Amino acid sequence: MDNDLLLIFSFITVALVITGLTVNGVVAKVLNHKKEMREFERLAAPRAAPQADDRTDLIEARLQVLERIATDPTQNLADEIESLRLSSSEHLREQQNNTSPETARDKELG
Repeated sequence: MDNDLLLIFSFITVALVITGLTVNGVVAKVLNHKKEMREFERLAAPRAAPQADDRTDLIEARLQVLERIATDPTQNLADEIESLRLSSSEHLREQQNNTSPETARDKELG
């Protein structure tokens, strides 16, 4: 009976060693794969960063304008909008006056 127990114990020990080595190999492959993926992501990240930085700068600039509009007193904002309207309408009138056919004839006659 002692020989039977020794045989069973040996069989269990060999089975545990084989299982342990298999699990160790699988864990090593998973860890190696994760390491390779981190390296790949590290190498790929600098190419995408400038585009993200440009977009972030654009969003920050827009946010600053919105914050200024939101915190600006209403009268100041209305005055600023009105001054922009006036300057753009004056600019349009100047362009129309400089390019109209009557102005060209007046310049030729004058």
